[in-house]
Amino acid sequence: MHCRKRTGIPEGLRLRVLCHNQSLPQIAYVIAKERGIAVDKAIAEKQSKSVMAMYKPAREPMLQRKEIIPDPAISVSYALLGMAAEAYPGDETTAAMAHLISTQQNPDGSFRCLPARPPMESSKVTATALSIRVLQVYGANVDAVIAQGREWLRTAPARTTEERAMKLLGLAWSKAAAADIRAAAKMLLNDQRADGGWGQLPMIETDAYATGQAMYALQTAGMVTPHDDAYMRGAGFLLRTQRPDGSWLVRSRSNPFQPLKESGFPHGRDQWISAAGTSWAAMALGTSLPVSATQISQTY
Repeated sequence: MHCRKRTGIPEGLRLRVLCHNQSLPQIAYVIAKERGIAVDKAIAEKQSKSVMAMYKPAREPMLQRKEIIPDPAISVSYALLGMAAEAYPGDETTAAMAHLISTQQNPDGSFRCLPARPPMESSKVTATALSIRVLQVYGANVDAVIAQGREWLRTAPARTTEERAMKLLGLAWSKAAAADIRAAAKMLLNDQRADGGWGQLPMIETDAYATGQAMYALQTAGMVTPHDDAYMRGAGFLLRTQRPDGSWLVRSRSNPFQPLKESGFPHGRDQWISAAGTSWAAMALGTSLPVSATQISQTY
């Protein structure tokens, strides 16, 4: 992983908790740590504590389905996705979070989404894939919920790279039929561009968000390996476009309906999507590295 010359995580990934943007850096930290890359343990631990401190006071309202957390199938699912990467054990708070997510399922099996901030918060495909994954880890009596979500994903149209990557992840996480996973992977691979990367939409530039997300999804689903041409070309794009500070610049395409809050990440008004893009890129590159012997011994 080309992060500070493989000695640590880019400075810009040190984000405080704000909505669903904290979870991708959290996952990138875990992937790096598992592969023997130096991370700041104190910052990593603070992240988990901050996430749970934010949700614990909302435990009862979440159980009562009170609308105090916007877009829970995205925001709460992302929070639990980060905690799952940390192997955080289930407790009363995660149970309440999972319960709230389960209430967001539509009759057709999809999960509700407020399409307010593309690409992260813009699609029922994303909401469904994320919800499936965290309900697997933290939900109770959710087999039917997951099966319905998987069936909806199987035939759901995927029009953007975000949707195609998330559809592939959701099918892989939910253990869909191999033919369905292969079909979703083929659709995503077909979008790879001549420069090796992916773009969020056909008419906008190739970027680290779409490229990292696509590569991570393909690896997670077992559809590419680091030795495959598609992976090598994608990695080449990421390594060519990484900034000297370790970050990647991704242009925002969300309507700024909230005042900009400084996170400490570079790139001004593009800092939030750039943080997410940098995380996907780090995750895609990091996943290609072998898990360290130390991590294996600690796990087993």
